[in-house]
Amino acid sequence: MRTRDVRWVDPNSWPKDDPRHGQNLLAQQYVDTGPYTRSYRVFTVLGHAVYSRSSTATQAVPIPDPAGSEPVDLDITSNGVERTVELANDREIVALAESIHRKFPLIPTMGLDIIRHHATGQLFVLELNSSGFTWHLSSNYGLAYQRKFALDYYGQFDALRVIAKAFIDTTRRMAI
Repeated sequence: MRTRDVRWVDPNSWPKDDPRHGQNLLAQQYVDTGPYTRSYRVFTVLGHAVYSRSSTATQAVPIPDPAGSEPVDLDITSNGVERTVELANDREIVALAESIHRKFPLIPTMGLDIIRHHATGQLFVLELNSSGFTWHLSSNYGLAYQRKFALDYYGQFDALRVIAKAFIDTTRRMAI
């Protein structure tokens, strides 16, 4: 929505079957990731990055006229459009993902979705996927994805070594 159109709405005013009913919601400012929308996914185990990939739209995303009156309808990440996906070793993004996961030491795995503002380079975390549906090293979904985009999740950061180290470090820390 355009900033001028955003208004607070009491979440209790929505029908009870609306998933937003009674929920605390937040509005996030639009983050311009550049003419070709780009987002990153970092998969972590116990706070250690196992792989990191970027998704980049293959078509330029038109930026709406700030003074316009038409509704805004554009993808803020590249997940919903035709895209290329490749392994990404942006140390700043990986470090951010690891540091966030370490703030939740009892969650074993996370898929963190991160974007970078095109003009400033500032990083924004869109989601912490921690419900357990993020293990794409060997899931059918993950294997199909790796084949489609020729990705080597195991080889990027030496996944099995990283996971073993994460288990060892966590076991030692919790045993004290």
